Amino acid sequence: MATATTSVGKVTSTTDSRFAFDVLRHHGPVLVDFHATWCRTCQLLEPVLDELARSWADEIRIVSVDVERHPGATRRHHVRSIPTLVLFDKGVEQDRLVDVIRRQRIDDWLHEHLGYSSDQSKGHASGDHAFTTTNEHEKMRDTRAVAPPSRRERRASLSSRRDGPTSDTVASSP
Repeated sequence: MATATTSVGKVTSTTDSRFAFDVLRHHGPVLVDFHATWCRTCQLLEPVLDELARSWADEIRIVSVDVERHPGATRRHHVRSIPTLVLFDKGVEQDRLVDVIRRQRIDDWLHEHLGYSSDQSKGHASGDHAFTTTNEHEKMRDTRAVAPPSRRERRASLSSRRDGPTSDTVASSP
């Protein structure tokens, strides 16, 4: 698998061993695409990311991670669904999009986080890539951060369902 390079305007790949260098230690914003080769939605997202890499070449680095070949980065960043786009700035996760493939939606999201209004040119920002974080984004991030139920909680939920009024239908299931 190729590693991320400084090639301008291209989506580059990274590995578990290079993720910290290519993404977390990068001085500016990095958009990471967590994907799999067999995922049809991920395949549809590839040309969109190529276009974004060209149009945002001076502002953001776009890096891809194959979740099957490099599960370490996937686990460390709690990626549970693909495709997932995670936006980092100076090594800190800012936000994420899950299962979004429309270029306009991703472009608007990047504009929003990079602090550009829709009529402002990308190349004329102050050069500081500070992200704007609103309460709405913090709330969205907080709801995504909720851990899935534990095994004990799932078992308790299943046993309470069996004890309910439909216990005869559940008991007859294999």
